[in-house]
Order: sequence, then structure tokens, then C-alpha cells
Amino acid sequence: MFSVRKSTSLSRNFAVSYRQLNTFGFVFDIDGVLLRRRTALPKAKETLHWLHRNKRPFIFLTNGGGKLESERANELSELFSLPITGHQVILAHTPMKELVEKYHDKPIILIGEGGVSRVAEDYGFKKAMEIGDYWRSWPELLADPKIVNMLPPSSKGKQLFDPKEERVQAIFSLSDSMFWKQDIQVLFDLLVTNGRPADKKFSEQQIPFYCSNGDFVYPDVFHHPRFAQGAFLECLNALYHRSTGKHINFTFYGKPTKLSFEFAQKRLQEQLPHSAFKNISTIYMVGDNPQVDVKGANNIGHPWKSVLVKTGVFSGESENDQHNPAHFVVDDVGHALELAKRHHSVE
Repeated sequence: MFSVRKSTSLSRNFAVSYRQLNTFGFVFDIDGVLLRRRTALPKAKETLHWLHRNKRPFIFLTNGGGKLESERANELSELFSLPITGHQVILAHTPMKELVEKYHDKPIILIGEGGVSRVAEDYGFKKAMEIGDYWRSWPELLADPKIVNMLPPSSKGKQLFDPKEERVQAIFSLSDSMFWKQDIQVLFDLLVTNGRPADKKFSEQQIPFYCSNGDFVYPDVFHHPRFAQGAFLECLNALYHRSTGKHINFTFYGKPTKLSFEFAQKRLQEQLPHSAFKNISTIYMVGDNPQVDVKGANNIGHPWKSVLVKTGVFSGESENDQHNPAHFVVDDVGHALELAKRHHSVE
């Protein structure tokens, strides 16, 4: 009788261990891994369809932003002919929702192209103004005020507070700046006056500066990488340091921060059925940028494994990145899937 119970228990434990061993998931960067602009890269569609068909958990973790998660999900659904929800898409600024409780009714400035004001409004920020609207309402801040009349209107064009009266409580960089010169000048003014450029006296105190990511470059249709949000922030910081002798205290979100990867792991685990283990044995982070995708996965450790593809920022001229070597280097996202299937004995 005892031996029968033992045998049943061992069989059950073996089945559970085998299932847990095969519970792997994928976290994909988008640009340079699955897409280049709006064109799908080789094997991208087939890979996503295999994961969907076989009920393997996968999400998208990108340092892109400037739009709602549901909007990006709809774009991906259309491009890959696959049902994708906003819950599967983590943009660089998605974890910044945690700041709503602190700033929901306070004046804040938004940096970024597209619909960053709509993003902030959807998250719950009540007094979030795009920086373009800020300096358009106060053209004297610019070296040449007439430029205001030459620029297109912002996506929202709503003045939610009086820039000359109310002090800005924080700066939120959600995506790339559209007008570097104008934005850098006004951001500098905000930083040295503690959020109120009408004050004539410089302030030692800096208002909080939150950044959705620090990417220096990103892959695009041109064969050389393009400057990204991180490059803009470095320029701003260089000018601030040249003028004050100090550096800006940035708070970064997005990859490669631990917060971003922990947020992604939680989202991925939520895709598992209730009957399955909530701990995924292996999470494959598939990216093209060693400095953010590979570095972030390597830093957080188990159960993450970094997979570097040669279809984006990393061109594959060397066998692996010297500073942030990936666990695996493959040609494209299709080979990343085949790698996982071999490791987990899945057909």
C-alpha cells in the first residue's frame, strides 16, 4: 500500500516537474526584432503565430512610447494578423502609472511626440501639459518668439494650468522630443527655477525628472542607427552641467531597469492558466540592443535568458557583444524560437 502511494506521488511529481520545465515564455522587443518601421522582419509573424497557437505566454517590452498600450496592440494585431491585447504590450512609460497617485492633480510637463497628453490623461494625470503647449503659451521663453507661429499645433493644445503662475511639480519624458532647441531651453529654465521660470532667482533645488527610457540610439530604415531619447537627455544634461556645475537627477524607467523587467515578468506570468505553475522556468528576452535588452535580462538573472538577434542595432559583425554578452546570439526571431524549442524538447 505504501509503495503504491509512493509510486503515484512520484508520477505526479514527475508530471509536475516536466510541465514546469516546459513552461517557458517570450518577451520581445519590437523595433529591430519583429519590425523595422511598419514592415515585419523575417520569421516574426510565424514565430508569434506558433506561440499563440501553442498557448505559450509572450508579451512585448519596448522602450517605445508616446501612445496608449491599446493603440500599439491594435497596430501589432493588424500587422501580424493576430489578436493582441493592450495587456500584452508594455511601453517604456507603462510602469510610470505608479506615479499617478503622487501627481494626479499637480502641474507636470510632458516631453514627447504624438499623443503623450492623451497617454497622461488616460493614466489619470489631471494637469499634464505638453512642453510645446507650455512654451507656445509663453513665447518669451524662446530666443525667437516668432517661431511659435511657424510650428504646427500640438496634439492637444490645451492649457491645463497657467505657466506664469503655477509651479511645475515634475517633468515626465515619455518619448522623443520633437523640437530639441526649444525644449532644452525651457527645460533648463524649469530646472534652475524649481519649476517656475517667472522666478528671477536661480534655485538649488531640482524638480523631479522622470524618463521613460535612456536609449541613446534606435534602428530605423536608414542603415545607421538614429538618435533617441537618451541622446536628447545627454545634451540637456551637458548644457545644465556647463551652466551650473551640477548634473540633472534623472529617474529612469524602461529597459534595462530592474523595475521594467520585474513588471514584464508579472505580466507574463498572468498569462498562465490557473491550473499551471505561476513560475515560468525560463523567460527568453529577445532583443537587438545589448545595452538595454541583453543588459536588463542579464542583470535580473534567473529565470531570464538573453537572446540577441542580428536584425537591429546589433549587426552581428562580432560573435557577441563585448560589454553585454548575451546568453545566445541568433540570426533572427525565428531562430530564437527554435532555440527555445530545442532546449525544452518541444516540437
